[in-house]
Amino acid sequence: MPVAQFNFAGDVFAISYANKTLLTPFHKALAAFAVSTDAPTTVSCTVSHGQPLLPASHDQLLYAGPLPFSNAYCVYNGSGGHYFLVVPGQVSVEIKFREQSIQLIAVPNVEDSTFATVVMLVIEAALSMTSQYLVHGAALASPDNSFGFLLFAPSGAGKTTTSLALVHQSFKLLSDDTGVIVSRAKGFELWGLPRSPKIHHNTVEILHWLKPYVSNRWDCNGEQLLSIESLSGLSIGHLVPLNAIVRLRSRISGSTRIKSANKVDLMIALAADNLRRGASGIPDYQLKRFEFLSQVANSLPTFDLRVGDDLSLAGPKIMAALRGA
Repeated sequence: MPVAQFNFAGDVFAISYANKTLLTPFHKALAAFAVSTDAPTTVSCTVSHGQPLLPASHDQLLYAGPLPFSNAYCVYNGSGGHYFLVVPGQVSVEIKFREQSIQLIAVPNVEDSTFATVVMLVIEAALSMTSQYLVHGAALASPDNSFGFLLFAPSGAGKTTTSLALVHQSFKLLSDDTGVIVSRAKGFELWGLPRSPKIHHNTVEILHWLKPYVSNRWDCNGEQLLSIESLSGLSIGHLVPLNAIVRLRSRISGSTRIKSANKVDLMIALAADNLRRGASGIPDYQLKRFEFLSQVANSLPTFDLRVGDDLSLAGPKIMAALRGA
């Protein structure tokens, strides 16, 4: 089978694919990280059409319910580094952490939204196999790329609006929603999976400079995708030292405030936004994720950010706080 390879901050994720259409959602998320096919492989993945596999009957049930961002029903089984995700009649994923291998099988007419969600779960698993962890949050870098920070908040809290406001103030946007944290001997580093940000029409009313880049076609939620090409501050694939974790709180009247956050409170919020619980509690691979995030939060400065009336003043406040940390 043909092979496509992608560089995850020095680790190579190799995908063998039986049909080019199966590679499309991977390429959509990872095109910026494509490398030549002769690089040594760290994690391997096989993607093919066929009848989805079923987990063994004795496997531990971890989760049964809706697949995120899809109407499909899924079942997640496994333990000890060997897991099965099955969307009955559509797709299955077998994940082997010890072997650092993944097998994805989908029926030819698999629903696009279901397959796209499963692909992101595969990417997340592949990152975990290389001790890199995908985090729900905006990954941003300082204007000179000397350091980065993770800005996190629940969906709908204004993370994308704040990130775009910072881009307009010369900050670099690695990703508006999907950061990746890497542990190195010298500390933690940050990069992100770039995507076209989805913005609400209220964001355009706040950030008037966006108006030339949007159309009049809003979806039923009052949102539309903003082209990546319109963001001059986008820094695809750039790896920067991670200097801080910033939690975005509710907006306030007056001036922007950024202050040190209670690490325990911030860690609870970060875990709630990033960990998935199973039917029998937190799966072992999610416990590793929790331990990693705890280490990050304990090792780095943590801040609470409340953006004030003038978003253009947020950048200088953030720079002053992070440089002084």
